[in-house]
This record gives sequence, structure tokens and C-alpha cells, in this order.
Amino acid sequence: MVTVHVEARNDPGNPGYVKLGGETCELNVWATTDDLWKLADIEATDWTQRRLLAVGTCAGAPVWWSEEDGTVNILVGKDHETWDLGVAVPLATVRSLLAALGNLRESPRSPGAQRFSKLSVPGTRSTGKTAEHP
Repeated sequence: MVTVHVEARNDPGNPGYVKLGGETCELNVWATTDDLWKLADIEATDWTQRRLLAVGTCAGAPVWWSEEDGTVNILVGKDHETWDLGVAVPLATVRSLLAALGNLRESPRSPGAQRFSKLSVPGTRSTGKTAEHP
């Protein structure tokens, strides 16, 4: 089960973050809301053609995203060939992240304001400001 938590900010100097957590690990990716929306094209990526999405940073390094057969590979490192950390999550995790962003986009905007996701995504269990799904 992966837990998704989103804090959305569209300020490059002070971006929000996505927290993906499971029983054995947690990954925090810092990114602006505009960058996170690039993940809507995750299914157009192709690892064999080296078409990945560079979205966010983690531990000061770029984060590379690609999808294959319903699994999203998230790679953290200076490039997508020689990464330092790799995590695989179900495609449903990215869909939950995008659903959270969609909910936040509908709220009133004020520059730099912090907003937390409150997910209500079919097939997930909502726990306050996070959502869990298998």
C-alpha cells in the first residue's frame, strides 16, 4: 500500500512536495504544482526510447519518472541513466497524486499559500490529508 500526501505550492523558490510512503520507505519529491501536472503525461513515457519526465527534486537531485505496464518507476539522481535511488509504484499512485492536484486547483489561489490535499479518490482510503491504496 502506498500513501500519497500532496502539499501544493507553485513558487519555484519555495515549492510544495509529494510524499509517497509505504511500510518500508518514504520518498519526498519537491516540485511546483506546474511541474507536478507534467505527470499527467506519464503514460506517454518510454524507458527504452529514453523518454522520461523530469519532475521535481529529492535530496537535491532531479527526479525522473516513467511508466511501463502499469508500474511507475521513479528515479532520483543526476540523470536517468545513473540514478542513486529507484522506487516503483503502481500507476494508481500517480493518478491519486493528480486527483489531489485537481482538487487543489479548484480552491482559491493566493501566491505561495500552503494547501494540503484531502483525497477522495475511488479505490482509496482517505486518512485526513493523505490517501492510501493498494
